[in-house]
Amino acid sequence: MNVRRDNPGSCLGDHVRSAGAPGPQRGLRPQPKCGIGVPPVITPARRRCHSFFREPLRFSASLVQVRRGRAFSLLETTIAIGILGLGLIMIAAIFPVALSQHRDSVYQARATELVTKAEGILHGRVDPDLLHTSQDYLDLAMDTPWYLMPTRNIRVGANDTADGDDNWDDMMQGSGRYADYINGSFSFFWTPIQFYGLDMLSDRAAPFSTNNSLSPFTDAELMSAPNRLVWCGFFRRLANGNVTYAVAICRQQRNQFFAEQDVTDSDFASLPTARLSAITDARRLPVPWRVTVAVLGGTRVLYSNLAAPEGLGELAPVGSKIMIQGESYFLTGGRPPPVPAGRVLTVLDVRSKVAVEVLDDISDLPSSAAGASFDVWIMPPPVVGGDSSDTRFGGESPLIDWKVRL
Repeated sequence: MNVRRDNPGSCLGDHVRSAGAPGPQRGLRPQPKCGIGVPPVITPARRRCHSFFREPLRFSASLVQVRRGRAFSLLETTIAIGILGLGLIMIAAIFPVALSQHRDSVYQARATELVTKAEGILHGRVDPDLLHTSQDYLDLAMDTPWYLMPTRNIRVGANDTADGDDNWDDMMQGSGRYADYINGSFSFFWTPIQFYGLDMLSDRAAPFSTNNSLSPFTDAELMSAPNRLVWCGFFRRLANGNVTYAVAICRQQRNQFFAEQDVTDSDFASLPTARLSAITDARRLPVPWRVTVAVLGGTRVLYSNLAAPEGLGELAPVGSKIMIQGESYFLTGGRPPPVPAGRVLTVLDVRSKVAVEVLDDISDLPSSAAGASFDVWIMPPPVVGGDSSDTRFGGESPLIDWKVRL
């Protein structure tokens, strides 16, 4: 008998096949042999293999039985709900911040467009030779401070439709310390340079008064839009005779009104203070204030000389941007110290009614310890009172940004 192993490593290869021998009968299994005359050794692997062919396949009950888990306790459920609620609160807190950032981004984009418009008007319509400048600075070969361009504003409640021009008039600029003159003089009824509503506002389609070709529309028409941007122009003459410009980009919202600084006060003739006894003319568009401030030595604190009835803390709330006007004083006499005119400072904190802390480094500015002070331009918040005797300021500054040296 010839013995053949189909696969020595397989139990199936140990089956004895005889050449020419008849196949096994149906139902009979051939007896495997691992060697001639030697009983086969059944290893665990072969036992499993034999079992696969000889035994029916059985499944364990553990494979098909569904294991039941225990339910969550009330404590676990409470903790899970607390964690979920905390996460939802944190997510909800993001939305106001995101909306605020989106609003600021929109304002910045619109402000960039308005700056381009303002720059074109200033360079195209203003003759710099008409802008009078104090000869004192030019004699000293110095650049002048920043002065407010003669401008107009609309009065609150001015709704005279018979002559729309009466709704817009020149702001009180009788003091040379507030705004520089045109050709050395200033008229409250006419100036060579006038900026009207369509010039100063960001509106692409602003209200138009049919009674006036320059369209100084009424207060009611101005309040028809919920919000808009407005620019206010400033200029400075350099020592070489050239003139540069700056603009303050502000928000103007419905039902807000602003107080005009009282430049006729006797104290204003010597030092521009934060003094306003009453609101003589409430204005719809933001109004710049020129205020004398001093630096508290060794700190980043600015304070105004006079506190009553308005102080620097009320005029410049947190987030306000202040532009250094450029004029400075020595209270003890002598030549005033130089200050970096046009530098913009950001208010970080309000220390008191008369003092604010700024974010920027102001160590190079003259200190009050030496008796020095200087002027700044501020765009105060709107007035919250409803009558002329109430001069309280509230909310944030309408100023978005200063654009200097156009």
